[in-house]
Amino acid sequence: PVSEALRLASEGRMLQAVETLRAHLESNPNDLRARFELGKFHLQTENPSEAASAFEMVANADATRRDAVMLAASA
Repeated sequence: PVSEALRLASEGRMLQAVETLRAHLESNPNDLRARFELGKFHLQTENPSEAASAFEMVANADATRRDAVMLAASA
């Protein structure tokens, strides 16, 4: 699902990419890579509150993800 979402995003189909990751995360809520990519997509679609939420979830689950911490703070 993450690679599919990345492909969709690269084709400019950002909303479909977001929906692909949301659907995946419903059954795989601990997939930190998918959640991080979802946060990046939310930033690109100018949805900073959703982006911050996604990055915070990654940062809370894995304190070594400084990228997620920084993005959550800046979103």
